[in-house]
Amino acid sequence: MTRKDKKRESRGVHEDGKFTAATDYRKRRVKGLQIRNGKYYAQLWVELPNGKKSARRFALLDEEGEPCTSVVKAQASMDALRHKLKSGKAAAIGKKPNLEAAVAEYLESQSYLSKAPETRSKESRCLEFWVDRLGPNARLETIGKQHVANYKECRLKGGLFAGTRLEPAHPRTAQIDMLIFRNFLKYAEERNWIAEIPSFPKWRRMEIPKPPKRSLLDPNQFNTLIESCSGHKNGPQMKDLLLLLAYSGAREQEALSLRWPHVDFKNEVLHIGADENFKSGSINIGVGGDTKTGVGREIEFNPQLKAHLKEMNKRRAPDSEWLFPSPQRGTKDQRITNFRATLSLVRSTAKLTDFSFHDLRHLFISYCVMGGIPIMTIARWVGHKDGGVLIGKTYGHLLKEHLVKQAAKVKIAIS
Repeated sequence: MTRKDKKRESRGVHEDGKFTAATDYRKRRVKGLQIRNGKYYAQLWVELPNGKKSARRFALLDEEGEPCTSVVKAQASMDALRHKLKSGKAAAIGKKPNLEAAVAEYLESQSYLSKAPETRSKESRCLEFWVDRLGPNARLETIGKQHVANYKECRLKGGLFAGTRLEPAHPRTAQIDMLIFRNFLKYAEERNWIAEIPSFPKWRRMEIPKPPKRSLLDPNQFNTLIESCSGHKNGPQMKDLLLLLAYSGAREQEALSLRWPHVDFKNEVLHIGADENFKSGSINIGVGGDTKTGVGREIEFNPQLKAHLKEMNKRRAPDSEWLFPSPQRGTKDQRITNFRATLSLVRSTAKLTDFSFHDLRHLFISYCVMGGIPIMTIARWVGHKDGGVLIGKTYGHLLKEHLVKQAAKVKIAIS
C-alpha cells in the first residue's frame, strides 16, 4: 500500500463500490470502459423502449460467462456487445425478472401448459432444483457455462436439492435436467430476457452409457403374460389393457385416458388424446391433445384391435364412460390411474421381471415393420413427428424367424 493510499484510508476514503475509468497498458483511458471492484463494465448509449436514448452500464463477461479479468478481454467483450446492440440481438434494455420470477412466468406460459401432465410435473420439479442451486435472485444474463457445469457435477454427486436429499443421479438423468433448463433458456431468449443461450458443457462419450437394448417379446412370452393376469386383483382389466396396448401401440396413460366416445366403431377409428367433450370427427392429426407430444392422433382399426374393442364394449360398465373405470369410483365416474401394483404381480407370475408396458409399444411397431407397413404410416399411428426416423433407430425389433425368412429372399445375380 502506497503512502497516498494510507492517507486516503486514514481519512475513510475508499474506492470500492465506485466506477472509475479503465486504462490500457500505456495508462490511456479506454473510451466507454469502466471498472469497479476489479470487474469491467461498458457504458454505452442505448435506445429505450420509449424511443429515448440513455447511457447504461453493462457487466462484461468473457466467452466462459465469467467477468472479464483484463482490459484486452473487456475491450473484445464491449465490441461484441456494441455489435449486438446495433443488430438488435442484445437482450432487452430495462428491468428483467430474476431466475425465480422467470421460471414462475414460464410455468404459466402456453409453451409449458401445452405439454403432457407427466412432462409438466417433471419439468417443474427440475426447474425447482435449478432455482435452488443457482439462487432465486440470479440474473439470467449472468448464467454461463460454468454454472451449468457446476449443476451437472452436483447432480451426479447427489446432495440436497430444493429441500430434498437426492442420491447420485444417472448420467442420463443429469442430461435430461440440462435439456429441460436449456428449453427454459430458449423461452427466456424468445422473451428477449437474454441475448443468447450460453454454451453447455459437452458430454464425453463414456459419460452416458447406452441404455440396454429391449428384447422383443416372442409369442410364447406374450401368451404367458396374458394368462398370468387371471387370479390377480384387477386381472381382467389388466388383460384388456395389455391387449389394447399390443394391438394399438398406445402408451399406458394414453390408453387409460380413453373414453368410449373416443372409440368410433362406425368409421373404425380409435382417437388418442381427445378431451372429454370430444365428438367423432372433431380431432385431427396436428391439433392439441392429451398425449406425450401434446398432439392428438387417430389409429385405424386393425382386425385384432377391432375385435378386442368390440369384446370390451360388450362387457363395459353401464355407469361409466371410461374404457378402464376405477373399481373404487363410487358415485363419481373415475378411471384407473395406473396398474403398477398389478403389473408387478403379473410379471412376477409370468417370470418376466424386466417387462414394462412400453415393451408392448415396441411389439406393435416391430410387427408393423415385419408386416411391410410403410414406416411413415406406423409413425402416424404411434404419434412420432419425425416421419419414422426413431422407428428405424430404436423401435424396429425383429423376430429371428422373420430375419431368416427375409434372408432366404436374398439372391445375388451371377452370370
